[in-house]
Amino acid sequence: MVHLKRTSVVLLLFVLAVVVLTFLPSLKNNFVNWDDDIHLLGNPAVEGLDPGHLREAFTQNVNKTYIPLTTLSFTVEYHFFMKTRCTKAAAGSRNDTNKK
Repeated sequence: MVHLKRTSVVLLLFVLAVVVLTFLPSLKNNFVNWDDDIHLLGNPAVEGLDPGHLREAFTQNVNKTYIPLTTLSFTVEYHFFMKTRCTKAAAGSRNDTNKK
C-alpha cells in the first residue's frame, strides 16, 4: 500500500513538473491583440468584485458572446494580480499598434 502511494506521488510530481515546464515560457508573454483588449482592458465589469460589477459580469455579452464564468475569472485575477499590469499592458498595446 505504501509503494502504491509513493508511486502515485512520484507520478503526480512528474506530471506537475511537465506542465510547469511546458507553460513556464508563457509567463514572459504580454497581451495579444486578438481579444485581450475587449475582454480585459475595455471591459469595466472586470474592474471590481462589488455587487454592481458582478451583476454586470453575469448579464453582459462580451464580443457578442455570453461568458459569465470567464468574466468572473478575469475579475478575480484582475482584482488580486493585474490592476497595475493591465494599465501597463494597455499603454504597451497602444504603442505596439502605433508601430505597425
